[in-house]
Amino acid sequence: GVLVLDDASLLALHVVPELGRLPIQGRAAALAYVLKHWHRLKDSETLVEALSNARFVDVDDANGGGETTNDASEETPPTSKEKTSLLKSPSDLYDPEVELFALTFKDKPNYFPSRAFQSREWLAVL
Repeated sequence: GVLVLDDASLLALHVVPELGRLPIQGRAAALAYVLKHWHRLKDSETLVEALSNARFVDVDDANGGGETTNDASEETPPTSKEKTSLLKSPSDLYDPEVELFALTFKDKPNYFPSRAFQSREWLAVL
């Protein structure tokens, strides 16, 4: 028979691994869905692990590029408008709200998610 997947499984198996290769609009749509439904999607260990390892988080480069003024609300998911932005996986980044990390790596903005991913909602996902 046909394998029936719930949305968390579909995201984990087929969407999240491709996030870094999707066009900006596709990535934005997928991330908006994840953020909107995170209250229940967070219970999927498979999805949480897939998100942790997928390269989809914009980071600011050392020259200040990639920074956005997006407030990362549900209506406008974070995506850099610059095609040269660097994408990293959440497992490669530090939490900017942890003072020790913020002070230690203050001159290394590419160690943290871009501002677009620094809302409380997004930090909970990352």
